[in-house]
Amino acid sequence: MKIKILNILILLFIFVFLFQTIVLASNPFDQIESHIQSPDTQTVSQMNSFRNKIYTVFQLVGTGLAVIGLIILGIKYVYSAPNERADVKKYAIIYVVGAVLFFGAIGIVELLKGFGLELFK
Repeated sequence: MKIKILNILILLFIFVFLFQTIVLASNPFDQIESHIQSPDTQTVSQMNSFRNKIYTVFQLVGTGLAVIGLIILGIKYVYSAPNERADVKKYAIIYVVGAVLFFGAIGIVELLKGFGLELFK
């Protein structure tokens, strides 16, 4: 149970830092401040740089883990007896689904990043 909570907290932390946005909201009924302050461009670029670094680290670690998992499954398949190969094939199917989801998610995030950069130019 504790591991599930820890995994959920880690995923929540990842989503907060990878998909954070800047919101500039103003209250039209507030008469105290008459002008809207624009965000500091240096701060925004530092935040985007930090987010890109985290994204790159997750991408590299995930790709490395996928390759290592594929190598381990291949070695198990080659050295297993014919009766045990069915079990390895079950794990291989799970691996393929996970790898497709991981690399698909990377592609979707890159696509959304490209749309966002074009939209806010």
